[in-house]
Formats: sequence, structure tokens, C-alpha cells
Amino acid sequence: EQFLEYLEATLVKESAGRIDTAAVREWVYGPGLPEDAVLASSDAFERVDAERTRFLGGTPAAELATEGWTTQQWQHFLDGMPKSLARAQLEQLDAAFGFTRSDNAEIEFSWFRNVIRNRHLPAYERLEQYLVGIGRRKLIKPLYEDLMATGPENAAFAKRVYALAQPGYHPIAQTSIDAVVK
Repeated sequence: EQFLEYLEATLVKESAGRIDTAAVREWVYGPGLPEDAVLASSDAFERVDAERTRFLGGTPAAELATEGWTTQQWQHFLDGMPKSLARAQLEQLDAAFGFTRSDNAEIEFSWFRNVIRNRHLPAYERLEQYLVGIGRRKLIKPLYEDLMATGPENAAFAKRVYALAQPGYHPIAQTSIDAVVK
């Protein structure tokens, strides 16, 4: 109510005839979005999907149109990769975009999920550093789950790294990951 009083005393008064008080009240009290709401739309993820399709079709990673991509676009790109990638594809992606040495934990997380699924060993040293150095449960628990679900070598790696990392994790993260790395 204070906001509406302020709005009427300032904006509505100063913009006489351009702002309809009834329309403002519809925005505030009405269900859903008003009919005149401007809905945002973007083709950002469609462009990412197109570049992923080009890459999977044989276009070299270095030739993809990725300039200006946001973290979310990179995550979408990596999260949409097929479960199985050839070693050469992973090497090409890493050479072009430096995912293994990214300074963005969210992008690394998405990259490491691909690394684990495909047992891309050249990235495992950095994966270990990541798991030891990052304590956010949302970023580490799925990686441990992936490791445990993708064969005995990955499970052994998960157990070894967790033994190193566990003392630095928050107790809630420890409890969650204890249940995964049995």
C-alpha cells in the first residue's frame, strides 16, 4: 500500500494521462500477468544448440560462433552433449575453450560431467583439484555420483579423492557425499 501511495504521488502525478492507476492496480493485485505485459524472449539457447549441432556434425570447435557467450550458454552447450564423446572431441573442445582450466566453477562442473562420463583422463588431475578445492555441495555431489556410477576405476578415484577432500567439506556436504561414496 505504501508503494502504491508513493507511486500515485510521484510517477502517476508527474505522468498525468500516460499511466492508468487501474492498470497499475491490475499489475499489483490481479492474478497472473496482465494482458499488456511484455514477455521477454531470446534465441540465445537456440544459437547454442545450433553450435553444438555443428560441432557434433564435424565443425572444429575453434570455428564455432561462441563469442560473448554467458556462463549459462556454456553450461547449456556442455550439458546438452551426448553421453558418449570421442577422445578427440573432448581434446578439441578443451584446446579451443580451456574448460579444464576454466576460472568459472559452474562451467567446470558441466565440463567435468562430460569428462567423467567419457573417462577423459587428461582432465582428472584438475578434476581432483576441483573436488578438493570446491566445497559447494551442488557442485561436488553430482560429480561424486557420476564417478561412482561409471565403473570401478572412477569409483576408486572418487573414494581416494573424497578421503583427501572430506576434512575441508561442510558437515552437510560430508553427510551427503558419505551416502554416495560408500
